[in-house]
Amino acid sequence: MTTENLREEIVSALKRDASNDDLLAIVLRHKARGTDQKATYAALECARMEMGCNEADDENNPLCERLEDIIDRLCGFCPQADAIWESSLSEAHGE
Repeated sequence: MTTENLREEIVSALKRDASNDDLLAIVLRHKARGTDQKATYAALECARMEMGCNEADDENNPLCERLEDIIDRLCGFCPQADAIWESSLSEAHGE
């Protein structure tokens, strides 16, 4: 699986109004198949841009909120028990 597959799956799931659990399952499946944290972040950011979540008028869009919740969990901006990776994205890259 590539990060392009991940982006496509996330966008498709969001368009179907997928739940946070559904989005998490997609990310975890890609993680289990070897997609690293940085590549996952890049794919989710591309999905975020594609969904228009960077636009001011979409700040209250529930689809964008779900995507941003997953991005927060990916980056480690959440309780440790909810984190997808053991380290935050900045820790993983020495920042």
